[in-house]
Amino acid sequence: MNVTILADASHCPETKVGGYGYWIASARGKKGGSGALNGSIASSTLAEMMAIANAIHHGVKMNLVQGHDILLIQTDCESAIFAFTNKRKGSAEEKKVVEYVQKVMGLLKLTIEYKHVKGHTNSSEARFAANNACDRAARKAMRRARDKIRLEQLKQILEKGNQNEAIPRPAEKSPGRRELAVQPDGDSNKEDCRGNAGVRLKRRVSGGHNKETGV
Repeated sequence: MNVTILADASHCPETKVGGYGYWIASARGKKGGSGALNGSIASSTLAEMMAIANAIHHGVKMNLVQGHDILLIQTDCESAIFAFTNKRKGSAEEKKVVEYVQKVMGLLKLTIEYKHVKGHTNSSEARFAANNACDRAARKAMRRARDKIRLEQLKQILEKGNQNEAIPRPAEKSPGRRELAVQPDGDSNKEDCRGNAGVRLKRRVSGGHNKETGV
């Protein structure tokens, strides 16, 4: 049976997250959906390839894709098509996606054809309208994943700030009390008054008696 699959992806290069949207149609029925891509997505091309792989997965899971079917996969990413058709060498991550699709093809005896669809057009033709719907769904899924990442980053910043505030500051040392120093010099006391006015000292005076004097 002929099965048409449209898939599109949205990628955030800052947070390395991605979302996908898909539309599957055949005589068995029609179904669309979307979701967040797993892991850190290095490039938009990888995101597009993962979107196609996820669309096939959902098609099989919902029994819209079955053994010996002929799949017509439409995407607006030519670079993804070139990777799946061995017209260019992909990255290590891209090769894993290609291997997954090839594995599914082998297990279900599928035939897959790829077709490039111009994206982001205002055409009312069914395939362009479906592709635009996939694009909107992918962007929405990507934004949800991105918001989740940014919220987690914000929580970490706030937690780090609270931990810093919880660290006690060292107590400030109070200035030491200054004392009056008295150094004896022969029969008399040499007074060293360095700030404590009003301290009374016993001072030796003539006649051998002690007399209190105010400083």
